[in-house]
Amino acid sequence: MPRVASEFRMRHLGAIMVAASELVAPPAIAQQWSVYSGAGGRIEYNDNYFFTAPGQPVPGNPAATAEKESAFTLALTPFVAAARRTEVSEVTALLAIGANKVWGISPTEEFLSGRFALDGTLREDRATWSGRTSYARSSSLEQAVRDGDIVLARTYTDAAVLEGSYNYQLTDRWTIGASVGGYANWYDSVEGTDAQNDDWGYNVGGNLGYVYSDQTRLNYTLGYTYYASDITRSNVLTTTLGVVHRFSPQLTVSGSAGGFWSDTTARQNLLGQGTPIGAGEDRDDSGTFFGGGVAYALSESTTFDARASQGLAPSGTGTISKSTNASVALAHRFSERLSGRVGAGYVQTKYPVALDSSADDETITAGAGVSYRLAELWMLEAGYQYTRTRYSQGSLGDPSSNVVFVSIAHNWPGASFTGWVGNPVETQGLPGAGALSLPERPSGIPGTSSPAAPSESLPFDQFTLP
Repeated sequence: MPRVASEFRMRHLGAIMVAASELVAPPAIAQQWSVYSGAGGRIEYNDNYFFTAPGQPVPGNPAATAEKESAFTLALTPFVAAARRTEVSEVTALLAIGANKVWGISPTEEFLSGRFALDGTLREDRATWSGRTSYARSSSLEQAVRDGDIVLARTYTDAAVLEGSYNYQLTDRWTIGASVGGYANWYDSVEGTDAQNDDWGYNVGGNLGYVYSDQTRLNYTLGYTYYASDITRSNVLTTTLGVVHRFSPQLTVSGSAGGFWSDTTARQNLLGQGTPIGAGEDRDDSGTFFGGGVAYALSESTTFDARASQGLAPSGTGTISKSTNASVALAHRFSERLSGRVGAGYVQTKYPVALDSSADDETITAGAGVSYRLAELWMLEAGYQYTRTRYSQGSLGDPSSNVVFVSIAHNWPGASFTGWVGNPVETQGLPGAGALSLPERPSGIPGTSSPAAPSESLPFDQFTLP
């Protein structure tokens, strides 16, 4: 993406930050809303900031070999959060803008990160309306094309989502619903040597739920997704069937399975390890989805959570990809002030999905961290994360990185403001198979709860600071 587009979005975020700093809740509003304003800070060390495999040729200079570049990143993030709950409605909002500086690399980088999220639910006698919109900007590892190969590259990513759903209770056991959503992603390679393509699309779907008992529920979904980028167009149909069962107050298990059918049209020649797709050519594909999860409360202070999912997702290559995700997390609350977490994750990504034998990568992550409440309004968090990727193109090497961070936040209303390894991550709502939960079931992490948890839980636990 051209730098001018990135600079425009950064100026736009800067304007939002100024507006947020001037936001003051009038007394009349404060009586109806819970409003929190504060800030977070983070210092991070990454021993391989650009996720380079040592010994590989330097992009644009094949005679030279790449080496790891370590870097420190300092982030300062003010935020404003608000929530309002009544007997029939819930609204939660978050606006956070981060100023980031990276040094240790050449040249030194400065960038803005941010997150805006607005969630709402309205309940009627038998119906429930829900909506969600979000925008996030971050520095992350995304797929890119480098000298004809697909690799993970350091990228400034802007992601936007808009979703809405309606569910109606037909009887005491049957529920029917529909959903619609749209998404868009913009990619900007930090090094500027990798080819990436922005993408956008929309999806519509329907679902049918059946309450077999207080402990067992089934859910069937059917969805259509349209995916578009500068180089491809895809039409995808997905269907899944899932079941969730609570064996005891401590143990809940779920599973789901389904399939997809896709039709992809290339707007330019797409090369890969499989049969290339020529410009204007259509390629059909199909496959299966599997997913599930286990949430187990070992004690009042210790929980275990494992989950797996498969689905189609956008990618920076400009083609739709198929991702397989698995994660485990163990959380323990040592005291009212101190809690700890360990987790691990695995991601396999195949792209483009329309190729008979496409390129793929496999990434493993492992991490551990602690949260400590210094005072009523102050929280300290620290952690470590290891990441390693194996590319199907063996000549690309196996890059790895080690990240250590320390964060502090003032007046954060949730239980944690860090995206920990093994915890569920925000998705763009593309349909697939994964873990299911009973509406009244907490997520299983001490001090946290899912967005569908009871109204007495904290509404901000689903959010993290960028």
